[in-house]
Amino acid sequence: MNDKVGYLSMEKLFEEALIIPSYQRPYLWTKIQVENLLKDFLEIFENEKKEKIYLIGNMIFYKDKDNIEIVDGQQRTITLALLLHNLEKNISEEFLEKINISNPLSKKAIYDNNQIIQNYIDRFLGNEEKKKKFLEFITQNILITYIVANTQDEAFIFFDSQNTRGKPLNRHDLLKAHHLRDTNLSTKKRVIYAKSWENYDENELKRVLEVYLTLSRNFVKGNYKFDIDVYEEFKSNIFTTKLSNYNQPSIFQSVKFDFESNKLRLILKDNIEIKIGNGLIVDHAKEYLPFEIMHSIGGGEEFFWYLFKYMELKNRFDDSLDKSLLNIVSSLSIYLQDYFYAVTFLYLDKFGNDKLDKFTYIVLWLISHYRLNNYSVRYLGVRNFIRDYNIFTKLIFSYSSDEIIDKIKQMIKYELAEIEKEKVSKGTRKNYYNKIENNNDLKNIAKLVKD
Repeated sequence: MNDKVGYLSMEKLFEEALIIPSYQRPYLWTKIQVENLLKDFLEIFENEKKEKIYLIGNMIFYKDKDNIEIVDGQQRTITLALLLHNLEKNISEEFLEKINISNPLSKKAIYDNNQIIQNYIDRFLGNEEKKKKFLEFITQNILITYIVANTQDEAFIFFDSQNTRGKPLNRHDLLKAHHLRDTNLSTKKRVIYAKSWENYDENELKRVLEVYLTLSRNFVKGNYKFDIDVYEEFKSNIFTTKLSNYNQPSIFQSVKFDFESNKLRLILKDNIEIKIGNGLIVDHAKEYLPFEIMHSIGGGEEFFWYLFKYMELKNRFDDSLDKSLLNIVSSLSIYLQDYFYAVTFLYLDKFGNDKLDKFTYIVLWLISHYRLNNYSVRYLGVRNFIRDYNIFTKLIFSYSSDEIIDKIKQMIKYELAEIEKEKVSKGTRKNYYNKIENNNDLKNIAKLVKD
């Protein structure tokens, strides 16, 4: 692969020293994708009237001294390697042996798809002569076009532009790759962080990034959009392990300062155990990492620390919320649901479980007032609601849980009028109001509807 741009047959492709870098997502091609590819191959192979050339798209590579990293195209490459392995093992065996398939999703997909390929070959290429001709067709007539980037950064720029169509897809995967290529990370750490990322449920990780973190960060700043690009929000090439004045470890419960003696006493949280060496070592420390949701994130390793802290907090968050309340939240529009979850997550990050139930109920009361007062809930209307009653900013600048709860109560008392009964007498608003009426905790916070 001497040219920066060109095309390759499958035979030539697997002669290259291909590797799948640690930052890549798992191999996840489905049965439908594999069968569609095999059907296309067989159709062209058996059609005497068509020119037997099949182009399977563009791939992006980064070439270092010893290997060629597949930046874009790993799903197709693994599938083709499995096909060739079942036709002639020697062609793709070296590539398959180098694949790290520790991820259980990759293992399952490779096993399942290999079975599909075996069955397809047995069914449609029944004799050795036909298999031999089909192998020749695959190795010589199946082509890729490619781009070889000069640097990893350039490779990801190509990947980004090639995969962006309107709202970008899989931006969290691109974000992972962006931070894994940080020059301060060793190969060992890249593998560790990539595996840790893959161990999380993909939908959960995407939701934490897109809702619990990105929405809070932007609503506090006055950007009330829901379709915010997480890659742009968290990308960075700056990395430092030096703490600033604003991101000290959150292991302390209270601070005592004696003005006369000029001595400071820091009281540790009850569940903290420390080890003293050339510094303090805290075990089980993910939740005490020196980050808040609103912090500027340097990049590289620091980004993964930040994200993994909040993936752990998400587990505690799920266990902390009142399930009967969530039943009401689930009947709201997706925008109002995201608003609720983002602001309560921000509260938990700042104040822990202190009066969390009170906060969640009063926030839901505020959201419910908006829902019942509007015939339909639309995107722009929700944005205006967040702007007019920006709990996120009030929460950031509140000193205690009591203060933010009191702020919302004052807002409800002096800024919101009770809703006329006729507005909730039919349709979806009536159904939602009935759910509230059946929840005494929510109903008793304040009166929503005039009799």
